[in-house]
Parts: sequence; structure tokens; C-alpha cells
Amino acid sequence: MKSVRLLLGLCICVLTAAAQDFGTHWIAAPQADSTAQVWFRQTYLTARRPAQATVTVASAGNFELYVNQWNVSTDVLAPFRAPGDACIKAVTYDVTRFLRPDSNVIAVWYAPASTRTERRQITVTYSGTMPNGTRFSHVSDPGWLCRPANRVITPEGSERVDGRDHDPFWNAIPIEAARWRPVLAVRDTVSTGYKEVSSFYPAMRVTRLHRPSVVDTRADSVIYEFPEAFTGWVRVTLRNTRRGQRIRIDDLEYICNGKLDEQACRKFTLAHCRRVTVTGDARFSPSQLFNVEGVEIRPSYHRSYQY
Repeated sequence: MKSVRLLLGLCICVLTAAAQDFGTHWIAAPQADSTAQVWFRQTYLTARRPAQATVTVASAGNFELYVNQWNVSTDVLAPFRAPGDACIKAVTYDVTRFLRPDSNVIAVWYAPASTRTERRQITVTYSGTMPNGTRFSHVSDPGWLCRPANRVITPEGSERVDGRDHDPFWNAIPIEAARWRPVLAVRDTVSTGYKEVSSFYPAMRVTRLHRPSVVDTRADSVIYEFPEAFTGWVRVTLRNTRRGQRIRIDDLEYICNGKLDEQACRKFTLAHCRRVTVTGDARFSPSQLFNVEGVEIRPSYHRSYQY
């Protein structure tokens, strides 16, 4: 708790308040509700590889930034938020080492930080310098594409994951164009307050893995207990499931894709873990639980945006 209080106190020092009229740079999924997680993407073509480039993402939610399928941040639940914090935060990433000489895919996985409907989901700026010194800058606009991710945030603050709709290539080239839709450009005519995260800032990191013991096994459930309580995720590797089979890890719901190995885990929410119950539908068997581990997540300081 002391480390959490320290980070919350120092957070004020490393976040710079600012105001920006983002205009039509804000984008959103046309039919997304307040619980939907969304995949956004755009492909930028260049004749040569940029000499240097950054990507700035601003949002009132959480996000992961990918460049050419590389997750450019090692943080989870980015940007760092205290409980109840739904203000707009902007993070700038140096993405130079992830760029290619022909086409570059900028992709963002977005998740709402609250159940309040937010018209402005993300705004993205991709800018830099070409080898000849020419500057370039691109902002998120109606040319971006989006589609619902295979996860939603539940009213209880957990997640529901549909493994059948898992797409490992959502941030790659090529894509299934029929499944993607143009984004909605959201005009924000009011000067919007936001906080810009500096290169030395609070972040959430995976700090430790825990192995549980089996407490009880029944036909439809298995109860696990970890050696100590922690905050984070319980990650379950499943094997020999049936497509459409439903598994619950406490309040996390997972719908199986039926492939050889699949993992059920949170992504943009946290749980307090000690004793965990894994249950299933009529097709469930305890033998399908190939591996169970606890992923402890704690606040720490990220000292650089050179990931």
C-alpha cells in the first residue's frame, strides 16, 4: 500500500496539465457502447524508412499501441490511472526501431476505463523525420479502420472474452477487409483538458508469477488457492476444449475457441486474488485445465519511453 500511495502522490508531479483542441482528430467506433473494447488501425505508406518517429495516443480509457505488430510498451493497463480516474491522458512513444521502409501499421487496442459512454475514444498522432530531413505528421482521421475486439468490460468490472473471435492478425497486413469499418470522426469543439505523461511516469507492471495449490475438485469446478494474496490476473491455459464451451474464472467469463491450447485471462481490469474458483458448463472437465498461474501486477516507475 505504501508504494501505491507514493505513486499516487508523485503522479501529480510527472503529469503535466495542458489543454488542446483536438478537433476532428478524435475517433471512435460507430456502434461501440460503454463496455466495448475496440481495435483501431491505419496503414501509412512511405518510399523510405523514417529516420525518427513518435506516436502519441490520448484517451480517457486504457490502450495498447502496436506498430507493425510490435507492442511498443511493456506496461499493462496503460496509461496509469488511480481508482476512479477517467481523465484524458496522452502518452508519447518513440517507435523508430519498429518502422519499415515501405508500409507501417499503427494499431491501438482500446478499452473504456469506466462504464460512462465516451464519444471520444482515442486520438493518435504519428510524426517524425525522413532521412532527407523532411518532417511529416499524420493524425487519426476518417481514413482509420476499426472493429470490435473480442472482449468487453462487464458491469462488475471484469471482462467477457470470446475466444472464437480471437484474431492474432488484427494489427498486421493483410486484413479481412469485410470485417472492418471506417471510424467515426468525433468533433470536439471545446478546448479539452488532458494530462501528458512524461518519460518518467507511474506505470503498471507484471512483477511476479504465483503457482496455486488445488483445494477442491468437483465435476464442474476446481478451487485453487495461492500462497499469498495479490492484485493482478489469474491466467488459465486450457486444452481439449470444445468450441463455444464456457469457462468462468471467478467473475471472468471465457468462451472457448476449441483449438489445441488457449489462454483465458483478463487484460484491462484487475482482481484481488487468493482463492479462485474455475467452473465450466456441462462439457467441462478438470483435465482441461492444463496450467493455472497468478500474474501479480504492481505500480512502478517507467523511466523512459524507449521501450
